[in-house]
Amino acid sequence: MSKSLAITTVTKALLITSFVLMGSLIAAPLATSNYQSHTPSPVLASLSTAPFDHIVTILMENQGLCDVYVGCGGSATYMSQFADQNVLVMTWGTTSHPSEGNYISLIGGANFGHTNDGYCCYGINAPNIVDRMESAGLTWQAFAEDASGSGTCGFNPPRGADHFGFLTFADMNTPARCANFLSTTSSSDTEFLNSLNSASPADFIWLTPNDCNNMHDCGIATGDSYLSTLVPQILSSKEFTTTKATLLIVFDEGYTGCSNTGGTGECVYASFSGPVAKKGLQLSPPSASHYSYLSTIEAAWGLTSLTSNDAGAPNLLSAFNSTCTTNCPPPPLATSFTTSPSIPLVNVPVAFTATTTGGTAPYAVSWSFGDGASGTGASASHVYTGVGSFTVTETVADSSSPSQTAKSSQTLTITGPLPLSTSFTVLPSSPVVNLLVTFTAVTTGGKTPYAISWNFGDGTTGTGGSITHVYSSVQSFSVTETATDSSTPTQTTISSQTVTVVATPPLSATLQVSSSSPQVGETVTFTASSTGGTSPYTYAITFGDGASGTGSITTHAYSVAGSYTVDLTVADSASPQASFPATTTVNVQALIPPTLFVPANQTTIAAAWINFTITAASLNIGGTVTLSATGLPAGASFNQTTGVFSWKPSSSQTGSYTIIFTAIDSSDPSTPTSKPMEIQVNQAAPGGSNGGNGGSGGSSNGSCLFCGIVPRTSANVTLLLIGGLLGLVASLALLTLRARASLERTKKRLRI
Repeated sequence: MSKSLAITTVTKALLITSFVLMGSLIAAPLATSNYQSHTPSPVLASLSTAPFDHIVTILMENQGLCDVYVGCGGSATYMSQFADQNVLVMTWGTTSHPSEGNYISLIGGANFGHTNDGYCCYGINAPNIVDRMESAGLTWQAFAEDASGSGTCGFNPPRGADHFGFLTFADMNTPARCANFLSTTSSSDTEFLNSLNSASPADFIWLTPNDCNNMHDCGIATGDSYLSTLVPQILSSKEFTTTKATLLIVFDEGYTGCSNTGGTGECVYASFSGPVAKKGLQLSPPSASHYSYLSTIEAAWGLTSLTSNDAGAPNLLSAFNSTCTTNCPPPPLATSFTTSPSIPLVNVPVAFTATTTGGTAPYAVSWSFGDGASGTGASASHVYTGVGSFTVTETVADSSSPSQTAKSSQTLTITGPLPLSTSFTVLPSSPVVNLLVTFTAVTTGGKTPYAISWNFGDGTTGTGGSITHVYSSVQSFSVTETATDSSTPTQTTISSQTVTVVATPPLSATLQVSSSSPQVGETVTFTASSTGGTSPYTYAITFGDGASGTGSITTHAYSVAGSYTVDLTVADSASPQASFPATTTVNVQALIPPTLFVPANQTTIAAAWINFTITAASLNIGGTVTLSATGLPAGASFNQTTGVFSWKPSSSQTGSYTIIFTAIDSSDPSTPTSKPMEIQVNQAAPGGSNGGNGGSGGSSNGSCLFCGIVPRTSANVTLLLIGGLLGLVASLALLTLRARASLERTKKRLRI
């Protein structure tokens, strides 16, 4: 073999191999595309098994652990009881003084040299916890009370970035992230609580209270009261009742040292709570600090550490994944009360009702009414003898050991007595001679009880709020009622009416209808009744559609839907004659066609059964429905009672059939409803009559000609073989073209 021939042979082989490989490579993605899957984010996948899947954080200010916690000398009653019932970390240390460095450390893993307040904004170029959460597909929101610029990069809490470290990081300065900087109203935190009760609360929610609520300016008692109101609303929110949420209440800095504490060696109050937090637990991990906040979230959610600080800080996952089953502390005690009336008056009793939850029943409830008086019991009553504003305080103690206490206060404004006023009613309104007449006084204002006296105008008198009297003559009398209250000095008021006594009761009538909303064509019965006057009575009635009738009982059917005013006139037999009108309204409803339910169009094959059911219902009162069908194919059956259709088309009945189903109700006039349905009958496939679902006595491979000879292969292998075949064909085509070109060149040389 010559050298050129060898090179040519090698070249051809390489070309064939290259094209085969190229075809395979083209086919390979197609072979795998049907089987691709996206591995879920390990963080999101782990939330289902994480110790908590949502966290809400409230940052308080400037108090050490033992300034707050009663157990080591503090004074925050609510927060101490709350911590005893949940998780309290005894060794949580701060990272710097004053505030801002601590806030930066909590979300950035370091203070980056910021050891003073006043730094702002967007200057720290370092990763933060938001970067880690967003990379993992987690959501977040950061609230600050009374901030301006909500949802924008001009967000400005009352203390700027001092108490809101998010504003210090450069990568926060984007519209998408700034949209998560949100203001909430300090008096109610409505926006913050609405977020917790939304359909999909954020995974991470932060709250910076204002400088009064967070104890910075207003002291421990104010912050303790603030949390006693807010925390129960958090724990009863949708986020905490439908997810594995945890609440962390922690302070930024304190000024008292603790042993085994990380950071600066000063420890602060830090308490975890919520449905997944342990109950009645105190933790003292050595060297815990603000960096443990990050390490706990990172460990729970599988996030990467930010710095060596949070990487080395102990996490606090031991606070979670426990359900209290024995010797569990009682839930937090909470109480509130209502007052009645809503506008309390001087010298009028005010009712107080306490509502208490949590703790251990029974409860002992005591009251301070603000005017020096006190009371006990869940329900109490008190009378204020002077006008003014009074602070009412309810105190409740439960039966647990040690006992829990809770308080609730309201300010009541007591106003002076309303002016005394009175009026009275007379029954019957047209009294009849020698029959009882009832007088009833209606008195308001002043001070109860009231003294009521009567002058009936016929020389007789009486006393009492409700009294009866009999007049012995037919004429008009002036009746006077006098009311006197019990105030000092007393108030007195008078009410007068003229009462006309008649010999017989005045004529009156009523009209009743058997149905005020009949349907068109439905018979309606009208019944009139009369009293008073002189019988016998005559009745005339107009039905409002041009028709009329007489008599105390009449019937009528309306032929058109609409609203009709029916007028009754009753006349008695006195001289002169008396008459009395009565009116009612009848709203006639249009007849509604019956509802008809027909299945979708059907496709079947010859010699196969097709069965379905037609249903219908009448919406008219008392209506019944009859079914029928037109266009039934030969051999088909339709049961008009049950609505069942059955048909097994023969091999000669291929084609399209349209059947009309009709439902007719029993109303008059009837209101039919019809719907068409198409049935397409196809010829059965060879070898069977079950529509391609296989036949008896052998396999059914459709149009596969070689399936019985060539074994089945996977889709991947098949596509690779096809790709290789395409490459081989392309190679042969190229070699053929080159051979033709070579032949042409040879012919040209021979001509020369």
